[in-house]
Amino acid sequence: SHILEALLEEPTGRIGTTGLSCPKWQRQASMTTPGAIELQSILKEFVEAGCTNTVMEVSSHGLDQERVTGIDFDAAVFTNLSLDHLDYHPTMEDYFAAKAKLFGEHLLKSKKSKKWAILNQDDTYGQKLQSMCQLLNLETLSFAIGHPEADARVLEADYSPIATHAKLQILDKTRFIETNLVGRHQLSNILAALLVAEAAGK
Repeated sequence: SHILEALLEEPTGRIGTTGLSCPKWQRQASMTTPGAIELQSILKEFVEAGCTNTVMEVSSHGLDQERVTGIDFDAAVFTNLSLDHLDYHPTMEDYFAAKAKLFGEHLLKSKKSKKWAILNQDDTYGQKLQSMCQLLNLETLSFAIGHPEADARVLEADYSPIATHAKLQILDKTRFIETNLVGRHQLSNILAALLVAEAAGK
């Protein structure tokens, strides 16, 4: 969410684990995805602050508890699924089903004229989501480090303890990046953010 916020040129609000921010203020968040009433209040504050975009982390808890119901999404990104929330979800399949609601319910019902499911093809659950989204006729775009056919992919990469240098293919554009974000997972996050920005024409 931080990377995409930085890429968007228009005033952008951000909601996530590390807090809330917009061009006029910053503050701590009570949870990754606030409760439905608090979330709508925050979105109203963003509009009043002049924001034309919002980037937010949508947690599996938030999806399971219907905190984002009624929000029209332009894009939804799936990065990965790990073991971090099995204290809440009984099984990995339950965890995946909660995450899939962002695509199969919320993105599908979005009133936006153009919308994208942005999916990590390095993750088996991302591959599963791609099949699901295609059955629902949602437009999908993929990113990956290890799949040469992905819409956003790594052509070359050099990792060090203090920086990452990479040559990337983002749709029909080749980009060279240098960043102090280190590690393969951060490069995957960068691919996702660049693909969202490119698809949205930003």
